[in-house]
Amino acid sequence: MFTAILSRAAGEDIPELDSITAIAFSFISSQLDRDFAKWEDTRAKRVAAGREGGKASGKTRKQKQANEANASISKQNEANVQRAKQNEANEAVNVDVNGNVNGDVDSVCIGQPSVAEDTRSNFVPPTVEEVEAYCRERKNNISPQRFIDYYEARGWMLGNTPMESWKAAIRSWESGHTSGEPPGKPRTPKLRLITDENGNEVCVCDD
Repeated sequence: MFTAILSRAAGEDIPELDSITAIAFSFISSQLDRDFAKWEDTRAKRVAAGREGGKASGKTRKQKQANEANASISKQNEANVQRAKQNEANEAVNVDVNGNVNGDVDSVCIGQPSVAEDTRSNFVPPTVEEVEAYCRERKNNISPQRFIDYYEARGWMLGNTPMESWKAAIRSWESGHTSGEPPGKPRTPKLRLITDENGNEVCVCDD
């Protein structure tokens, strides 16, 4: 009987049994078939569950990676927003500081051109031909080359003030200087300190 059970389990041929043993073995064989079928069903379910678990694990891992990537992008966006706000704040401070400084300088040196006014000047030095044409139009005896050389040597400055109109300078040479010679050396403005009504010292220019 035992040999027959082992052979049945191994899938081998069943040895010959006597009639009584064969009847008993038939019941045992039926039970073995049911047990094998049950085991195969359980094994198949475990395999399927393992596959589903692997898929779920893969999905969870991908979802985790996606969440981490989204979190990183969100942090980067927040950092960019903070930098943009800081830049705007810095620009606002710079504008306020520059505005206050320029305003103070303009109010202190009364009668003196401000830096902002100088930088707004679009003066372009003339050529000899331009000066010659203007002098011919004005019918004066000013030497165009002498005029150019005179102001080029002085950086196109009228005293301490940048020149804004070379034509006005030519007319100045004409006025009281019929010989065509340059006018005398521009007078340097005299500055002095006074105390205003609020008790603040300010710089003024004497004409």
